[in-house]
Amino acid sequence: MPKGPLWEGRRILPSKNFNINNHLIGVRDLDRHAELRKPWNKAFATGPLKDYEEMLVSRAGFLAVRLEELCDQDQAAQVQTQGLQSGQMQRGGGGVAKVDLAQWASFFAFDFMGDVAFTVDFRLMKDGDVNGFVKDMEDAQRLPTVVQHVPWLARIARATPYINNKLRAFGAFALEQAKNRASRTVTKKDLFYHKIQAVDPNFTTSPLPTIMANSVLAILAGSDTTSSALATTFYSLLRHPECYKRLQMEIDEVCSEDGGSDPLPPPDRLAQLPYLNAVM
Repeated sequence: MPKGPLWEGRRILPSKNFNINNHLIGVRDLDRHAELRKPWNKAFATGPLKDYEEMLVSRAGFLAVRLEELCDQDQAAQVQTQGLQSGQMQRGGGGVAKVDLAQWASFFAFDFMGDVAFTVDFRLMKDGDVNGFVKDMEDAQRLPTVVQHVPWLARIARATPYINNKLRAFGAFALEQAKNRASRTVTKKDLFYHKIQAVDPNFTTSPLPTIMANSVLAILAGSDTTSSALATTFYSLLRHPECYKRLQMEIDEVCSEDGGSDPLPPPDRLAQLPYLNAVM
């Protein structure tokens, strides 16, 4: 279905940044949208997904390590405050900690997005959101959610100081990442490597316009929507322990295949798990 003028009110970057007719989500012309969609389809084909898989496995493994560390730290604190015997402590998940899983889902998704889209480590799972990356992203989306309902007001709001501060800060961050990625020597085949290759196989032109036009989409789709889906999944599973147990049994069964030699099943095997797919 054709998109209405609401999408003009949702635009974050100004038109001078190559995105007035190059932004996949915001463009309203159906033919132009179909043209823009082709490189994205190729960037998420089977081959490119294999390149992203290594980054995903690494990040997921580090998330597990950090959560275990939090549990161990909390247990160590109990030793000091409650006089527990040091022999009662067990490394590797022996303790229990109160953790904001929604926040950690945001940290994980943002770090993974940095790997896939810009080949950069934002270090949120290591240091927390000390630079305000996630907060700025969340704050920047408040204005578009309001002015999208009055599209003609969007241009005025984007140009008004103070009102547009959060929006401009996030836009500046997205442009900075785009420029850094365009100037960086690529050592991994990331999202923009595959997307640019789809339109310029020989890499004869500057990648900057393509990366600028899609940087906001890559950040929001790669981190904000992903973290929301993960947080909702965690919440639903914890609210329904019977579903959690059923999912755990299904995954444990797959992990025990081949004598448990591969503790992490490949994504194509996980895609065949009916209950896991139902949960997601």
